[in-house]
Amino acid sequence: MNGASFGNEPSAIKAVAPDSIAVARGSNLANTTVQSQRLPNRTFPTNVAGTTVTVNGRAAQIFFVSPGQVNFLVPPATEIGTADVVVTNSENFQSRGSVPTLRTAPGIFTKPGDGTGEGMILNSTLQPGPFDPTGGNLRLDEVRVLVPSDLRGTGTVNLSVQCDGRDSNPVTVTFTGDPGSDILFNEVLADPPTGPAGDANHDGVRDGTQDEFVELVNGTEHDSIGLSGWTIKTRAVGGTTETTRFTFPGGTTLAAGDAIVVFGGGTFNPSDPVFGCAQVLKVTSSSGLSLTNGGLTILIRDGAGNLIREFSYGGSTGLDGGNAQSLTRSPDITGNFVQHTTVAGARKFSPGLKVDGIPFGNCPGHPATVTIAPLTATINVGQTTQFTAQAFDQYGRAMSGVTITFASDNITVATVDSVSTDPGTGIATATIGAHNPGTAHITAIATDGMTTATSSQATLTVSGPSLTINDVSLNEGNSGPTTFSFVVSLNQPAPTGGVSFSIATQDNTATVADNDYVARTLTTQTIPAGQQTYNFAVTVNGDSNIEPNETFFVNVTNVTGASIGDGQGLGTIVNDDSPVLSINDVSASEGNTGTATFTFTVTSTLPAPAGGITFDIATQDSTATFASGDYVARSLTGQTISTGQTTYTFDVTVNGDTLVEPNEAFFVKISNPSGGGATIGGSGQGTGTIQNDDTALLVISQVYGGGNNSGATYQNDFVELYNRGTTTVNFAITPYSIQYAGVGSNQWCCLAHARCDRHDCNGQHFRQGRAGGRYDGAIAGKHLPGR
Repeated sequence: MNGASFGNEPSAIKAVAPDSIAVARGSNLANTTVQSQRLPNRTFPTNVAGTTVTVNGRAAQIFFVSPGQVNFLVPPATEIGTADVVVTNSENFQSRGSVPTLRTAPGIFTKPGDGTGEGMILNSTLQPGPFDPTGGNLRLDEVRVLVPSDLRGTGTVNLSVQCDGRDSNPVTVTFTGDPGSDILFNEVLADPPTGPAGDANHDGVRDGTQDEFVELVNGTEHDSIGLSGWTIKTRAVGGTTETTRFTFPGGTTLAAGDAIVVFGGGTFNPSDPVFGCAQVLKVTSSSGLSLTNGGLTILIRDGAGNLIREFSYGGSTGLDGGNAQSLTRSPDITGNFVQHTTVAGARKFSPGLKVDGIPFGNCPGHPATVTIAPLTATINVGQTTQFTAQAFDQYGRAMSGVTITFASDNITVATVDSVSTDPGTGIATATIGAHNPGTAHITAIATDGMTTATSSQATLTVSGPSLTINDVSLNEGNSGPTTFSFVVSLNQPAPTGGVSFSIATQDNTATVADNDYVARTLTTQTIPAGQQTYNFAVTVNGDSNIEPNETFFVNVTNVTGASIGDGQGLGTIVNDDSPVLSINDVSASEGNTGTATFTFTVTSTLPAPAGGITFDIATQDSTATFASGDYVARSLTGQTISTGQTTYTFDVTVNGDTLVEPNEAFFVKISNPSGGGATIGGSGQGTGTIQNDDTALLVISQVYGGGNNSGATYQNDFVELYNRGTTTVNFAITPYSIQYAGVGSNQWCCLAHARCDRHDCNGQHFRQGRAGGRYDGAIAGKHLPGR
């Protein structure tokens, strides 16, 4: 059997292990009782007083022999399974048996030597128990364990060793020390403030009983302390009668550095993060904790009734529990009790949290806020700058071990080039590269895989040149190419690395398909560092088509290193093939009767474009007038020279007559041309000349020179004219004069002048008389129609 447990291990299989101490019990195992001694080679003999032991045929070292018991070492090479053990005494008498062999068979030696009772245990200085584990560094020899400090004061307890799932025999060990020295009162609220501010348990209702609380803290650094069956009791200051207010449920354990809060009652959420990670319990009786404002002593006793800790306020303590705030240690755990607001400002209590709002113990937090710095920065294109960020949890603690990334909301202006994080501080640093002038907002995002928090925006202003492209307007020409030269310009020299871009033509009303211009596209063009311009030529094809001005675009895109002030140039192909309209003159005889047609032709210098050429046309008086019946007035609007045609005719009716008169004229005017950029050449006016085809045939039919003579038939001299023709003579229009000269003289004198108010028709006579040697009239103004 196992040489330490002597079969007192709980397992039904009583086994030994290779290289462990075993015991064989029987009779006549030896003829004497002998304790063997270590050999010079530090092994023990395999024959003691004539007694030997073999295990599976291998000799075993022997520690002790007696007639009824042999203690030996199971050879290390012993097979796992079942071992045959043979004990041979000095008389060569053999005792045989078998025992299960396992890889491990734990057992603890005891003082009685039979595997029961107090364990044979020493501390590191080889002193026997009882032991005090208060310092947390008690190491027990033989069993090789480090005893947790929360076992202090527990008295005699059972100890066993487990190996490969197999328990050793239980033994006893005694631990001394103060069992509750590290359970501390840390905060007590006896007088919750009035109104919502007094809702300490966060159940939405302020209640003077339910919102009272006691906060306990485990002041150790490593050890958990079991609180099962412990009680919170109260008694009057200076009194002796204790009242139990709360009993901790079975299984309640307070981890090192953690807090536990007991409220007087309420219907709160014990997992509310407002309590940090503290355990939150409540009294179920209506009397709650009954923490009187005037003063009280609060006690903690363990399950055996031992006093663990007590705290008094009011009376001579100088601690006022009725000041509408808690009494709290400052600093927590180690400090003295003070009024909460003296160290936490406006905060009047902090159940589950330290006075600064930080949770107790190893309470995990989640990213709640992220700071970023600087909040503003300005750099030039091509430069880099750095932003730093730090994540904080819901308790305001700086966090490490979270992932922090950065983002730019305008990657055209600035990009996040790299991010590194200091694992010690959790501070992340981003390197931001500036590519184009403008503004980018940088944000930091922190996540722990469950919760994400985002910083406010930091503003990065990137300075640099502004890029523009000009417009070009030129005549296309009638044939051959014309070069339109566009210039891409910067308002300041290009930065280091230059300014790169793509540039390409784009159809508008001018199209490549119509052969108006030659398409061109270039990528990765550069204005080198220090330079400011770049030239881009576009070929425009000339033609003689009548068409409106046409346009195409030149677009600058994918700009890096500059902002775009005007990224589109406009090429205007000015049409230089506009038609010019003119109208001819017409000259013709009017005729004596009826009408004559004067045909005017409006002519375009170029064939009319699609849609034709439209214009207005109308007659206008000159010496010939519509009112005199010389012609028939005419006015037309929206007249058209059809597509592909060059002429338009316009007829004017002229009325014939037999009146002897000078040639007369009227105008035909064109106006308001449109279509193909048509214009009017010259005055835009044609002249219609009505040629006079009527000739006067006047004769002197009678002369009377005896007027006013004695016995004369007529008082006056006269001359009589006669129209022998077929036309009408209007002396107001066609003036005549009568002249005379003496016989033999060539000096003519004017007898009379035409007047505008007298007419003689054809076939009539007109006499011009004279009285007293003077003429009394003129011949002007008389019609003498022909006969």
